[in-house]
Amino acid sequence: MNATVARSQIVVPPAFCDLEWCPGGRVYDPRSAYRWTAAKTPVYERAVRAAHRAMTELGFDLTRTRVTLDLPMDIDPAFLAKRLGTWDRVAREAYAREMASDARRAALPTAVTAPTQEALKALLRDHEWAFRRLDEAHRFATSDWLTAAQHQFARDILSDAQTVVRKVEERLATPAGEADLARAQDPDVRRDVHAACRILTELDQDRARDANGSGWGQDTSLVGHRLAEEQALTVLQAAHALKVVHKHRRQLPLALRERLFGWEPSFRRTLPPPRAKA
Repeated sequence: MNATVARSQIVVPPAFCDLEWCPGGRVYDPRSAYRWTAAKTPVYERAVRAAHRAMTELGFDLTRTRVTLDLPMDIDPAFLAKRLGTWDRVAREAYAREMASDARRAALPTAVTAPTQEALKALLRDHEWAFRRLDEAHRFATSDWLTAAQHQFARDILSDAQTVVRKVEERLATPAGEADLARAQDPDVRRDVHAACRILTELDQDRARDANGSGWGQDTSLVGHRLAEEQALTVLQAAHALKVVHKHRRQLPLALRERLFGWEPSFRRTLPPPRAKA
């Protein structure tokens, strides 16, 4: 009868951090309790990090190689379930965050990243001017491996550049001014304005990020770079080129400028003479 009563007083710990509890027998030091042991799990390790002191107070011996829990014979099962449930939830959330972080840092299979990298290489070869983050684009395109986060970043860079190219193509497909279209019928004009595009593009090393008066401006840089990469301009492209080049004609060699836009007075302003000091 006493053994039956004693067995009925033993509290079995509830499910906790994927542990498989094994009975360890009655212990009396430092207090009367029943010992449970289990092999450690990754979730349990996170629980220890989060609630080290409280777990020790409850009866966990955190110095042993196996999980060791000495449960007092009179412990309230509801209280035990609540405490372990709270620690279990916190530990699982921490473990999930770590796994997600590890997954982001882990290299993705080449089969996953290769299509993005090949698309980046092709767009860099054909339309390098379309990339706002050029250094990152080159790095991701040639990297031996990419993490999930890097792959997503590379896809965003690729998508942004593709959008830029599409918008420039749409702009160049719009009707041009009649006067520019009429002039663009002349092959010599098309050749000269194409040469002007290439000159301005060569000067535009900063891709119009700085207002330095060299190369294209912010509103003409993308279109200018796109026109410069053509082998030859169509009539419509040349008509658009005449418009955007005109804004930057002062940077062109004098002979080319005069062939395209005619003779103009000196661009230097005549400054008034300095005032005499009082």
